[in-house]
Amino acid sequence: MDRWAKMGVVDVRYAFSSESEKSGGCRHVSGRMIQDRELIVKTWKAGGRVYLCGSRGFADDVKRAVQSIVDWAGAAGEKDGAKYASGDFASRLRDALQERAASDIFD
Repeated sequence: MDRWAKMGVVDVRYAFSSESEKSGGCRHVSGRMIQDRELIVKTWKAGGRVYLCGSRGFADDVKRAVQSIVDWAGAAGEKDGAKYASGDFASRLRDALQERAASDIFD
C-alpha cells in the first residue's frame, strides 16, 4: 500500500491507537473517517471506493462514523443551498458505503 501511495494510485490514511500522533491525532478508524469526512464524501460522489482495515471491534464504530458523515453532509447541504442533491443524499451515501466500501478485519 505504501508503494502504491507513493505512486499516487491510492491515498492511505492511518489511525494508530497507541501512537495517534503519527496518524493526525486519530486513534481509531472511525475517528479518521470523521476527520476525513469531506474527502470521503467527495470520493463517494465521484464514484470512488473506500477500503477500511481494523480489528474485530471496529465495525460498529465505522457504522456510527458513516451515520455522522451522512448527518454532517446533509447539514452542509442545507447551509450551502443545493450542494448535496435533495433529501435522498443520505440514502445514496449509505448505498455508496454498501456498494463501494470494503473492510478487512483482523485479530
